[in-house]
Order: sequence, then C-alpha cells, then structure tokens
Amino acid sequence: MNRHSFKCLKLIEGINPNKKLIVMLKKFLSLEGMQRLSVSEQKNINGGAIPPDDGGANCNEFVIVTATEARCLAYDPFYRPVYIGSNKCSILMPPC
Repeated sequence: MNRHSFKCLKLIEGINPNKKLIVMLKKFLSLEGMQRLSVSEQKNINGGAIPPDDGGANCNEFVIVTATEARCLAYDPFYRPVYIGSNKCSILMPPC
C-alpha cells in the first residue's frame, strides 16, 4: 500500500485509512479475478448497458455477455438469462 493508495482511500471513503482498511483492501485484491487498476484503466471504464446496446444488430437472438453467475441470474426474466459458466451468460435480446 503506497501513499497514493492512502490518498485514494481517504478521498473515496472520506475517512483516514487505517490498518483494518488496508487489510480489507488486500483481501479484496486477493480474491480470484480481482486486480488493481491503474488510473488510466479506471478512466476508461464506461459501464455497460443491460442488455448490451448493440444498435439492433442482434434483435430477438441469444447473445453471450460477460457476467458473474449472480449478475447473470439477476437479469430480468424477460431476457431469459442462463449462466453457462466461466463468467458467461446467455440472454435473449429484445425484439426490434
């Protein structure tokens, strides 16, 4: 944990970082699939549409999207979500 990380924690949480927060952050980063993002990577995150906005290219077709099992199964039943493993989710795109 470097000085920059302390500053980020302080700005984000509005608190003074302490040993417990550092331990918690390290535990999050040790989880499978977690990684620390650089500042430029963080700036490039734009979020995503649910379902993905493909401009109507896949109307009424099944598409595969990246999602955890929990996120996949949280999709509205209208999209008929099916978790197929390895962070892949099949959903039915709406009709055009």
